[in-house]
Amino acid sequence: MRKKYGKEDFIIWFALLALFGFFLFMPLDAEGGTQPKIEYHDNDSFISSVKTCADYENSLVDEADQVPVEIIAAMAVLETGYGQSRFAHEANNLFGIRTWDMNSPHVKPLNYATTKWAVKKYNTKCDSVKDMMRILNNLHFYEKFREARLNFLNNVGYSLYDMVDTLSPWSTNPRYTELVNNRVKHIQIAFTD
Repeated sequence: MRKKYGKEDFIIWFALLALFGFFLFMPLDAEGGTQPKIEYHDNDSFISSVKTCADYENSLVDEADQVPVEIIAAMAVLETGYGQSRFAHEANNLFGIRTWDMNSPHVKPLNYATTKWAVKKYNTKCDSVKDMMRILNNLHFYEKFREARLNFLNNVGYSLYDMVDTLSPWSTNPRYTELVNNRVKHIQIAFTD
């Protein structure tokens, strides 16, 4: 004899399926954690929040691929004015990362509607940190950065400042590495744990 299912049985099955779907699509990393949100209300909380995200993203990669949080935070400060830029707000982009794929999510610079590039748009600000790290770890422009990081990790007399000195391809500003180094120094002094 076949059992008849009542309204309660359907509610239980629906609840179980909904719970399964929630866990299936919840954003988890390999360690089972979730990506932190970059939330801030002043300059110090911006730096702290970016550092928290950078620590999280660094925890997901091998030590050889980690990017010092002071460098990440310093670049984000310079590129967005402590998270106040239009691209930080509208595109969740903390580093001015560009795209030439106009079919991908992007934000065009004001007064430059005809450019063939735009600023890449991210789902979260922490996603832009992750992409910035990917760029430094993979693009040929940053081979010298990776060499300096390896020398730093191997304790052969390299510092964070030596790594920053290799980042001139990131910006068209000829003083970019000097400016990043100044921010790194500020962050190291103000945010020593």
